[in-house]
Amino acid sequence: MNSSEQASSRLIDILLPVAPAADEGNNLMIILACSILAILAIISFYQYYTRGSHRRRLAHIKMEFVQDNISSRELAYQVADTLRDGLALNALSPQARLPASLRHRQGEWHTFTVKLSMYRYAKQQPDKTHLTTLVDESCHWLRCWH
Repeated sequence: MNSSEQASSRLIDILLPVAPAADEGNNLMIILACSILAILAIISFYQYYTRGSHRRRLAHIKMEFVQDNISSRELAYQVADTLRDGLALNALSPQARLPASLRHRQGEWHTFTVKLSMYRYAKQQPDKTHLTTLVDESCHWLRCWH
């Protein structure tokens, strides 16, 4: 046997190292999980921000009313528009479907919406304390709706 045959016979005994396990599936799962978490965080932040902006809008409306810059009817309409927009409802009706966590408060919602409609269409201006209470109740519904 010549030296090249001896060298090649020794190479036959050498085993190649085991290829590393493919991590592509794990990396893809990690990327997917992070993407889903990022999307959920963005959605949560958006909902928190929009509800907060609607509450700030209600506080501004209340301040304008207390300073006699808007009438009671205008206050009632602006509160209704802001609340409808903040709750993502087509209309504020007593029959609106409440979230599951608030179904036990359907009676309170009915009373609130009837009172709001009454203030919007009243011929005489209601008492200021009733209207400021209405704004506070609207903020409460915005807070607990979702």
